[in-house]
Amino acid sequence: MTGKEQIEEMAKIVDEMYNVYTTTADDIAEGIYNAGYRKIDDLKAENKQLKTECALLDDELRIARQDTIDVLNKLKTKAFDKDAFNGWAGSTFVVLVRDIDKMIEELTKCRR
Repeated sequence: MTGKEQIEEMAKIVDEMYNVYTTTADDIAEGIYNAGYRKIDDLKAENKQLKTECALLDDELRIARQDTIDVLNKLKTKAFDKDAFNGWAGSTFVVLVRDIDKMIEELTKCRR
């Protein structure tokens, strides 16, 4: 939308919504702001902040996924470690290695 078209649209909003004598300049400014008017610099700053937050969340998610994979790999190793269960490996709980591998594969697919 061109600048001229935006001005015409804002003028229409002012005309339709604020054609009363009790309307203040603040009312009109708020209406225009709520209709979508934003300063480009403000939008750029907000966009930059959101990208930073997104990157931080991505890092946290990546760490959490890796921690999960590490735990599953450790569980898989212990499934074959007779000493870990005092010689009773696998007798009280059965973990199929292929199921753990499938879980790791699914978590790995989620990575960026």
